Amino acid sequence: MYTEKSDILNKGVPIELPNVIDTDIYMLLDYAIDREKVEKEINDFSTRMFNYMDTLLTHKSHRKLPFRSNFIIVYQNRTKSNELVFDSKYILWDMVRFLNIRNKEASEELVRKKISQLSSISADGKLERKFPKLYEIYLEELEFSKEIQGYLRKHNGNIQSLKNSVVNHNEKSDIYIEDTLKITNVKSFCKIYSSILLDILDHFQDYDRYFLTHPFDVYRNNSFIGDTLEADIALRYIDEINNCDNLEDKQKYLYFLTSYFTENRHWIHSDIGFKIHDKVVMFDDLYNSYIDILVENPGLKVINYDRSEFDTFTPEEVEEYMKLEINDAEANWEFLEDGLEEERAARAIYNGIKNIKDPNRKEKTKEELRNLYMEKKELFDQTFNYRTVEGKNTFDGYLAFIYPNGKVILERFFEKRKDNSEVIATDQAIYVMNIDEFYSLTNLSKSTIIRDKLCKRYIHKGNWQDKVLKEISQVGYYPDEEYKQLVYSNKIKDIES
Repeated sequence: MYTEKSDILNKGVPIELPNVIDTDIYMLLDYAIDREKVEKEINDFSTRMFNYMDTLLTHKSHRKLPFRSNFIIVYQNRTKSNELVFDSKYILWDMVRFLNIRNKEASEELVRKKISQLSSISADGKLERKFPKLYEIYLEELEFSKEIQGYLRKHNGNIQSLKNSVVNHNEKSDIYIEDTLKITNVKSFCKIYSSILLDILDHFQDYDRYFLTHPFDVYRNNSFIGDTLEADIALRYIDEINNCDNLEDKQKYLYFLTSYFTENRHWIHSDIGFKIHDKVVMFDDLYNSYIDILVENPGLKVINYDRSEFDTFTPEEVEEYMKLEINDAEANWEFLEDGLEEERAARAIYNGIKNIKDPNRKEKTKEELRNLYMEKKELFDQTFNYRTVEGKNTFDGYLAFIYPNGKVILERFFEKRKDNSEVIATDQAIYVMNIDEFYSLTNLSKSTIIRDKLCKRYIHKGNWQDKVLKEISQVGYYPDEEYKQLVYSNKIKDIES
């Protein structure tokens, strides 16, 4: 089921997410095609990150402090993309653990205080009582120090000869050996380790900056099962949307999800599933959760841009552009680039049947609504039109199909109930007019249009499709200039304006 992916962390609008997304190394390994290879790449990458950390330390090594490795997905302004980077907060969490501080009490002030206490310890029992994890490391250091002392004796006490015998001999290894020989008792151990911990704390911002600018890009080299990793990210974004209250924040996660489900639309109603955290998650379940989000958050917009459209934008310009895109414009009509979204229709059908108790009637109504929607959609999908615009206000739920002969066909696909939920429109007439009267007519109420017979109207009875097709096939004039004037005067909102 593996599908090659170019960059599975980045889909939809390139915009910073409200929260950093945590990942798990073992989770990444579970998705790996070649687990051994990926594990080696993770270990090599972690070593490079810790080696950088050590270069800033006075002692040139964090010695035997067992810092853990993990990754986070963060947005990088310089690349306008999400990156997998080393998670610097684990360094702080591990320091808190080494210093025997409870997480809820942790603060920089307390960490510094504990480091100061560590530096003054000179008795084994006190170290064991105050800092049990560091005491375990102390016992390891004593054993290692004895080994080095033994090697030194074999070199007749010549420390330089001992250093030269070390594989990959360098300044760091020299200092490591010198420090090891100094650790002969608890007092010397506490002096060196308190110095290392303080050094790490003082340089934490340097580590953080370095980690953020050195991403782990193994996932781009097809070393992961892209489909599963993508599904995991989609699941996390769905959880983030369901756990936050701010509509603007939800919208930012939705960009990825819209792109993800559009790209993988062929999996809908299939048996595709993914093993995520020891559970099988079906694609249809993910998709249904996405539809539920749209149903429960009517203010969210289903927008699917190709990221390349923002190549020349700065991160700030992307934010500003999307705010303008999301906010309602003054125009009564908006350009619809990709036609109707099936998600919107699915949500409207769901809204139309969700309160029906009788299962047979519910299924029958569902089929009728689906057929009505598809009957309308298929007619307009098969005809070439110059532009499609979506109505607001009086003509909310309508699409206006503008044809090369200057005819505009208004068809209502959706309507709203009193509770503001959107359903499939039924018993609605089709309006036909010329583009030069399109804006003036659609600013009037429908009752005025009907009463004064200002345009043609057809109902969905008999050969209504033939009547519409006849209007479309009539000789007319190309509507380009008239359409542009409507856009320039902000009467239609067009993405090109």
